[in-house]
Amino acid sequence: PPHLPPGLRTAVLRLPAAFRSFDQRPADVAALARQASEHCADPARPLLAVGVRTSGSYLAPLARAALRGLGHPQVGAMTLRPGWGLPPGDRRRLAAVAAADGLVLVIDDPPVTGATLARTSGLLEAAGVHARNQVLLVPQFDDPAALPEGPAGPHLIPLAWRRWEVHRQLQADAVRAALSRLLGPAVRVARVLPLEPVVCVPRGHARRRFSVELTQPTTGAWTRQTILAEGVGLGYFGRHALAVARALPGRVPPVVGVVEGILYRAWLPEDARLPGLERCPAALAEVASHVAARARALPAAADHSHAAAGRRPVWEVAASILAAPLGPGAPVLRAGALDRVLRRLLTVDRPSVIDGRCGLDRWFRDGEGRHLVKVDFAEGAFTNLELSCYDPLFDLVGAATTASLGGTPETLRTAFRDHTGQPIDGERWLLYHLVHLWDQARRRRHRPEELAAAASAATRRYLADHYLADLAPAPTGPWCVLDLDGVVETDPLGFPAPSRAAMLALRALRAHGYRLLLATGRSLAAVEERCAAYGLAGGVAEYGSVAYVAAEDRVIESVPPAGRRALDRLRDRLDAAPGVSVDHRHRRSVRAWTTGADGRRRPLAPALVGDLLATSAPTSRLVAVAGQGQTDMVVAGVDKGTGLGALLAHLHPGAGRPAWPLAVAVGDTPGDLALLALAERGFAPAHAGPGLGSDRVEVVRRPYQAGLADAVGALLGHPPGGCPACRAPTLPPRARALVEVLSLHEGGQRGLATRLGALWVAAARVRGGP
Repeated sequence: PPHLPPGLRTAVLRLPAAFRSFDQRPADVAALARQASEHCADPARPLLAVGVRTSGSYLAPLARAALRGLGHPQVGAMTLRPGWGLPPGDRRRLAAVAAADGLVLVIDDPPVTGATLARTSGLLEAAGVHARNQVLLVPQFDDPAALPEGPAGPHLIPLAWRRWEVHRQLQADAVRAALSRLLGPAVRVARVLPLEPVVCVPRGHARRRFSVELTQPTTGAWTRQTILAEGVGLGYFGRHALAVARALPGRVPPVVGVVEGILYRAWLPEDARLPGLERCPAALAEVASHVAARARALPAAADHSHAAAGRRPVWEVAASILAAPLGPGAPVLRAGALDRVLRRLLTVDRPSVIDGRCGLDRWFRDGEGRHLVKVDFAEGAFTNLELSCYDPLFDLVGAATTASLGGTPETLRTAFRDHTGQPIDGERWLLYHLVHLWDQARRRRHRPEELAAAASAATRRYLADHYLADLAPAPTGPWCVLDLDGVVETDPLGFPAPSRAAMLALRALRAHGYRLLLATGRSLAAVEERCAAYGLAGGVAEYGSVAYVAAEDRVIESVPPAGRRALDRLRDRLDAAPGVSVDHRHRRSVRAWTTGADGRRRPLAPALVGDLLATSAPTSRLVAVAGQGQTDMVVAGVDKGTGLGALLAHLHPGAGRPAWPLAVAVGDTPGDLALLALAERGFAPAHAGPGLGSDRVEVVRRPYQAGLADAVGALLGHPPGGCPACRAPTLPPRARALVEVLSLHEGGQRGLATRLGALWVAAARVRGGP
């Protein structure tokens, strides 16, 4: 309407979880209102229904209407959002209710932890409404949250899950009436038999299976079907599910219809689900075909996610992930170049209404086993979990992410490209992959270390494709050994990742004939992955406990059997220790940590480490290596230097140490000193710990990956990329912009303003679209 403010007229509607993602009904609000009326007792007492956040803006007016119908003439309604403060008009309304000894009735979605309701109660008390005059109207799932109630706290009125109106809708009589309404007079619903209790997806919709007998009144013929009744949302939200089903015939289960927020569809038995879908190329091609067909069938007039800032659209989540290196100033600095470039990189030429949940656990064979059908086909788009996006590629990457956390199945990419004729650029693929991994982390679908490893692998692949793919590794030449963490990769993004400076350094070393090795405290699997991604000849893992030769796929052990047994005993003890996490990818050492209240990893307490080492290794002495986020335990006498020596001895059989052509080593911790001592020249980035600088170790000007570039420049006599042999590849504007984003962290906070300026220039060259 023209009388509304321009900002409101152009805003994207925020959907209420209450009636979209949960099965709340106006009848549930009425049930809470009846209990509030009984608590109030005096019909003349002033009441004010306060809705919290989006759902509250719907629920509060419904509560007000129900209370007026129950004989309470003085009932108002308002909405607030904790953290946004209260406008003066709302403060005056609250003050008036408090002055008249009225009640404030707070209503919201079912709480998760109760924190929002507690903040709301505190906000009301600060506005003059004493806790004794507050009433919390709380619908609850089976996992009721801890709520702010007590002798001096607000009064709590709960509505248990078993009393929600949706339970009545999922009884046999109600289902029979709904199916009769949908099927019409041509079919008679003779019998409806529940096959299971009402099931609720955690903090989601309710569903129930029924055996249904149908007869033809004219012929007397009858059939028996299994029907699934499941919540999909009220009104428009339910019609959305029906519209999607009608647009995708044969690609979703047959749908009977929607009545009062309940979708009735054919049930697919569990044995029709496709296990191991990621190992079936033909099935993956069908998934890609489905995503492409959905994009054609459900086009959107515009991509409204660009106007949804502050509500975690996909582009904004990607920006928040990649803004971590900006430090405390991230919210302010992001609003400039970073948000701008992410919006442009994730602009889609042909927007459509995507699925949003294309994980490979949601695909079944149809009743005749001919083709794939997708369940939960209208659940993922436009939900309270946000992640709004109009790019069908987001669905495809979602399938690829669940197919393999660290992989990108080429079958999906090729099939989608064949079906759509559209190129799939690596920028959107990587960004969507990172967002899906972030989403799985917040849903706690995998262990954090698995998700971090997957994000790291995806970023490595992207950068290696751009900087290393056109240069073959040198088959001969001097050796260069590099530490991994803090030198080739750093982790301010929340996962270890290289940067442009690191990739240019690796490219320059390769172009000038150096053979590359890695030395790290990470696991053998981590070294194997880096060797494949970066084209390395091999590496030393777990602080020298094991080495790897890439060309032979060979493992060289440095830990004796007695040491392995001691490590196994220690690992078993730590597995049983409360509050301690163990990384089981480390088999020749032990890596363990605790988690602080802030969710960050912490090293083990020194007293615990001392006790464990004293009692777990009576015959083979173990030593501890303290890191920033973990404690590593290794066999005494094994270090990166001994591991590298064993590796080089294998690569140069019969030659003594002086014959090893180890030209250069780069490390950044005291644990690298043994490594640096073996090289003709040793370098340390500027952030290296005290004691690394010496006659044998040169500390360069810049830290982290920028420091690696400085070290390589000192070795070669020119910066990486500074000569025709190692010149940096020319990247297209989209790739250049994303590389600038991925490189914000490469020098720490030093030089950040310069890198942000380069990002702004790169963003200006991106016009959107692939």
